Amino acid sequence: MAKFWIVGVFCLAALLQLTMARDVAEVINNDIREHLKAYQKFLEEDDGTHKADLTKLISLTETALKEDDVDKKQLLLKDLSAQFTPEFNEFFSKKLEEYTVNDNIKDSIEFYKSLSSSAEFKEEITKTIATLEALLKETEKQKKIDGLIAVEKNFSPEFQNFLKNNALPTVNRELQKNAEFFENLLVENEGLFTNEIKELKAKAEAALGDISVDEKQVALQQITNPTNQELFQYLQKKFIELN
Repeated sequence: MAKFWIVGVFCLAALLQLTMARDVAEVINNDIREHLKAYQKFLEEDDGTHKADLTKLISLTETALKEDDVDKKQLLLKDLSAQFTPEFNEFFSKKLEEYTVNDNIKDSIEFYKSLSSSAEFKEEITKTIATLEALLKETEKQKKIDGLIAVEKNFSPEFQNFLKNNALPTVNRELQKNAEFFENLLVENEGLFTNEIKELKAKAEAALGDISVDEKQVALQQITNPTNQELFQYLQKKFIELN
């Protein structure tokens, strides 16, 4: 059965929240608020088939948001999927995955729009934005993901270098920070999620290699948003403790 994972909706949202938050409760609350925006959007778009369950989900999530005790808050979130049928859980998981992919595409569109002042690469930037906007209309999630990764494949070498100079340093810094964070956890050796943390560290280090910026962003999204809820909550707490 699919579960509800309380994870960052945006590619860098988790890191940003962890950096800015005063405590674990604030981190979780920030994440819940972002998810509630998505859930409300699902409800507005629904044809009535899942209206009752989506309304119930919003209500339960708002209850978790209002809970002050962190352990009780996390327990409420952990038990969300048990309140619904397997069919709804599956529907919801797919909707949330699609929402996340769409938001990554929107972030990419905003990034390329921020480069539009470059006269030298105006044509390629305009074409890229049009391609990404078309991806938002694609109905199959995997095609969206593949399309996002493939965006850079047709760029001229000159434009690729331009992008690296503008985006690559930032993405690499975030990947490096994550790799160092995971290494610190392994050195601390609490014996929790050791294999999972090793895998995340390896993925971060691999993404620092010679791959496209979009592939790096996808990797960054994956390592900052692990689908294991307990692992994600553990990483939240450790990030705050170590920073």
